[in-house]
Amino acid sequence: MQTYLTRSIKEFFLINILLLMPLIVFGLLFFVMKKGCNRNLRKSIGYIGTVIFGIVGVPIHEISHLIMCLIFRHKVTQVSLFRPVKGRYDNILGFVKHKYNANSLYQTTGCFFIGIAPMIVGSSIIVWIINFLFPPLLANLDSFIGIDSLRISTLSTAFFHNASLIFSIMFSSENFSNLSYWIAIYVIISIALHMTISKADFDNALSGFALLEIIIFAFSLIGSIWESNSLPIFHYVEQISSILFSVLFIAFLMFGIVYLVSYLIYRIFQ
Repeated sequence: MQTYLTRSIKEFFLINILLLMPLIVFGLLFFVMKKGCNRNLRKSIGYIGTVIFGIVGVPIHEISHLIMCLIFRHKVTQVSLFRPVKGRYDNILGFVKHKYNANSLYQTTGCFFIGIAPMIVGSSIIVWIINFLFPPLLANLDSFIGIDSLRISTLSTAFFHNASLIFSIMFSSENFSNLSYWIAIYVIISIALHMTISKADFDNALSGFALLEIIIFAFSLIGSIWESNSLPIFHYVEQISSILFSVLFIAFLMFGIVYLVSYLIYRIFQ
């Protein structure tokens, strides 16, 4: 039993490091960066900049919340996918209001996924776009194989290889004359700018986080007992995590591009 318990604890922490931590860390990072981007956009080209980059991203953000509400059986009371006119005055471009039964473990766990839904759905759409335009990129990503032995060097080596691959394929000069490339970049930027976790989203996610951790540990323990000679979960976790890290890194780059360009425009016309 001690071997099973040791293995399940190891799996529990690695699942958190590889899957949950990137969502939380990048989510908070994007939240801070979005404030800077919105400030620069408003100072450079005005409120219209917020609207232009919100046409695609805001509805996807709200639809992702709505989907998770339906999956986890929350009662949706009000939905507004995009409200650019009223949003000019209250800074709320869209919202999904919902209620749930606090006595239901399923619905309470759902709070976490509803809170981080924009990052899950947004990342999935970006993966689809990249796979459509740049098939070699995802096919050649390094998986975090060996991370189950707690070799951090494995993680860093794979991450830097993937980052280099992203730069070389996505920002190749051959793409610049392709109209579909620029449309895809605009869509990715719009989605990335609204993958952020708002304070309300964070509070909502936090209410279901503790219960989710208990469930992850329970599954890790069951998996360790079921297949005692290996860590079967990591055949999937390592691959999913490498894609997740790469997509979040791409979103980070999009944030950086918008921040830099909008800041330069603001400084030029100041």
